[in-house]
Amino acid sequence: MIRTAIKAAKAAGKILVENYCKIESVSVKQDKSLVTEVDSACEKKIREIILAKHPDHSIVGEEEGDDHKDSDYKWIIDPLDGTHNYFFKSPIFGVSIGLAYKNEPIAGVIYLPILKELYSAERGKGCFLNGKKMLIKDKPLKESLVSFSSWYFRSNSGDAQAEALKFFSKCFEIRVNGCAVFNLAGVLKNTFGVMLSKSNKDWDVAAGVIMIKEAGGVVTDYSGIPWKLGNPNIIAGNKTCHKDALELMG
Repeated sequence: MIRTAIKAAKAAGKILVENYCKIESVSVKQDKSLVTEVDSACEKKIREIILAKHPDHSIVGEEEGDDHKDSDYKWIIDPLDGTHNYFFKSPIFGVSIGLAYKNEPIAGVIYLPILKELYSAERGKGCFLNGKKMLIKDKPLKESLVSFSSWYFRSNSGDAQAEALKFFSKCFEIRVNGCAVFNLAGVLKNTFGVMLSKSNKDWDVAAGVIMIKEAGGVVTDYSGIPWKLGNPNIIAGNKTCHKDALELMG
């Protein structure tokens, strides 16, 4: 099934690259986030590839919603994570395709097409970047970059700023990149010691969660409980930074 996810992610990535810097108009969703015709085209392509191989599986995606099929297998897809970056011609965006079995993430693919980085993971088989096994290394918070969700800053600016202030004197620096899959990939590459968000949807992080676990990191909610599908709150990072972040947010 991981081969299907990789094929679908690459196909969506091709569409993203072909249309990069060419988007002239966007629509506004109810939550005031932007969506382009490319988001929809990518999701349609991903669904087409998955259903051709696994017609009985269920799919939930950011643009077309949940098909509500009665299946133990559910694909959880974000065809374009970082739509705002994409529209404003920033290269920080990507594709996320997760797979859950009985509501437990078991596999995932993240593709950052401009960076030509393809991450993949299966439960019990490790996490890989372009075929190279990933290992999250422990590093103290003081020597680490910390990534926060931009959506949380935009929608809850006062609370978000107060939370960020807790980290200013404790970490090296803070980043707000506007792309969950980029942040999760950054944890895998040891660029970020930890990423935090209170505003994620399952399709933002389902693929990345299994990757962080398989690479030796820790993923919980803000209470320290292992992250589950449906929880918008997430702290993902190396063991030391994750522990320190939980204490700061407590």
